[in-house]
Amino acid sequence: MIARERRGAVTVLTIEHGPVNAMDLELCRALTAELETVSGPVVLTGAGRAFSAGVDLRRLLDVRP
Repeated sequence: MIARERRGAVTVLTIEHGPVNAMDLELCRALTAELETVSGPVVLTGAGRAFSAGVDLRRLLDVRP
């Protein structure tokens, strides 16, 4: 879900979550966990055709009360 790569002193985190990297709870938790372990400069990028399409609205509607 989150790929990590070191480039010198910089850590590159790449979101790899579906075709457009839509944010859901699992992705947010995974990203938070990765960021908690990084020290120094970080670059956050998205794989595929988009950095992120934003919130996964379909998943959001599935969890509504």
